[in-house]
Amino acid sequence: MLFSSRVVFILITIWMFTPALKAHPGPGIVKDSKGNICYTDLVNVWKISPNGHKAIAVSAVHTHQLYIDQKDVLFGEHLWYNGEQSDNWNCYAWKLYPNGKLDTIFGPAAAFQNEYTLNRDARGNQYYIQNHPVKKFFRINLDGSVMKLAEGNYHITGYMLITPEGNWYFTSQNILYLLDTSGRISRVANDIGSYSSSHPGNFNLPNTLGMWNGRQQNIYVADYSGQKVKRVNPQGKVEVIAYSKSPWSPVGGLIDDQKNLWLLENDVSNQVRVRKILQANFRSEHEFELPIWKHGLPLAIFMAILLGACYFFISSKILLWAMSSKLHLTMFAAHYSKHITRRLTFSWPASFSGIFYPGNSSIYSSWPASFLFKRPASFFRR
Repeated sequence: MLFSSRVVFILITIWMFTPALKAHPGPGIVKDSKGNICYTDLVNVWKISPNGHKAIAVSAVHTHQLYIDQKDVLFGEHLWYNGEQSDNWNCYAWKLYPNGKLDTIFGPAAAFQNEYTLNRDARGNQYYIQNHPVKKFFRINLDGSVMKLAEGNYHITGYMLITPEGNWYFTSQNILYLLDTSGRISRVANDIGSYSSSHPGNFNLPNTLGMWNGRQQNIYVADYSGQKVKRVNPQGKVEVIAYSKSPWSPVGGLIDDQKNLWLLENDVSNQVRVRKILQANFRSEHEFELPIWKHGLPLAIFMAILLGACYFFISSKILLWAMSSKLHLTMFAAHYSKHITRRLTFSWPASFSGIFYPGNSSIYSSWPASFLFKRPASFFRR
C-alpha cells in the first residue's frame, strides 16, 4: 500500500511538472489585411475570422513563430525531435496562400539553421543572431546576401521583435534593447521582466517571451513570469496594460486596427487560448492594486488576518473579564482576612503572576504598564 501511494505521488508530480519543464510556449500570432487572426498552439495553426468563427488553418504543425507578408501569405515551420538515440531535431518550412494552398518551402532538414528564420521585416529581410560568446547580429537580404549589423556581449533571452521598418528589439539581462537600422544598439527600458513564485510554469523559461509593435512606436512585451503585458513607449516608460490570471501567462499578442489587444496565453499544462481585450479595458498597474484580492495577497490570507484580529479582540475582552473577576475575589478575601497573618498566594494566569500580601503590601503584575495594578492593601479594606 505504501509502495502504491509513492508510485501515485511520483506519477502526479511528473504529470504536473513535465509540461512546464519541457514545453516551450510559442508566441506566434499574426493578423492579415482582412482582419483574420492566426495563431499557433504548437499542434495546429488556427484562424479566427472577423465574425468570430474559429477553424484550423494548418493542421499537425509544431511551429513556435508565424510571419505574414504584405500579400497575406502566412509562413511557418514544423519542428520535431528524432529521439534520444540520434538526439537531433529536424524541420521543414511551409507557407499558406490566402486561397488555402499550402506549399513546402524546404525540408525536411536539420533544424535551427540560420539560413532561414521567421524574424522578418515588411520587405521580407530575415534576421538572426549568431550565438557565440560575442553575439553577432545578421540580416539576410532578399537577394540572399548576408550583412552583419552589430555585435556585443549580450545574454539574449526570449524572442526578438523585428518591426516593419527593420528596427530590432531584444532582451538581455532583463533589459530591453534596440538595434536600429543604422546599426546602433541602445538601451530602451530596464526591468522589463519580472518573476512570480506563485506561477509554476516559469521553470527554465525567460522572464519575457513574445514582443510585438503597435501604433505610435509603442512596443508590447509578454512578461511571462510576471503574468503581465507591458507597454513601452519611445521614451522608455513602461506601463502594465493587462494581466493574466493563474494558471495562464501571456506569451504573445498583437494590436489590431481598432487598437484592441489580442493576447495569446499559455498555461502550465501547455494549453493555449486567445483573448481579445478592448482598448477601453486596458488597465494600469495601480487599478489592479486597489482590490486586495486582485493583486498579490490572496483573499484567504486577508480573511485569516481579519479572523485573527477578531479572535484577539474577543480573547482580550474575555481575559479582561477574568481579570476583573479575580480582582473582585481578591478584594473579598482581603476584607474578611484581617486576622490572617500568613501570605496568601492566588492562582493567577501564568502571564499575570499576581501575589497578595496582607498589611502594607501591594499587588504587582507582569502585564504592560497601561494595565499594571499596584494598590496598597488598605485599598482592599475599605
